Amino acid sequence: MEKYLVGRAQGDLPAALTSFRASLAIRERLAKADPGNAGWQRDLIVSYVKLSEATNDSSYAAKALDIALEMQKRDTLAPSDTWIIEELKRRAVR
Repeated sequence: MEKYLVGRAQGDLPAALTSFRASLAIRERLAKADPGNAGWQRDLIVSYVKLSEATNDSSYAAKALDIALEMQKRDTLAPSDTWIIEELKRRAVR
């Protein structure tokens, strides 16, 4: 994630996105390895949201929404995070 921020600050968005996608792949593996780990799931939601914002690709917001809805269904979404569902619905184009 740090390489993404540095690359973006330096104006090298392609390199920044490459670094960010690499960190996203790690978070995806962690979240997949332990779907019950709410922290890893939440980190993955945040990564998808940030990638959506960086690329203007709403499919990442849709992925984040899917995770949030699944967490809500399993009752692992923190009450303080329930607002994210409506925000992700707004951002996600299906």
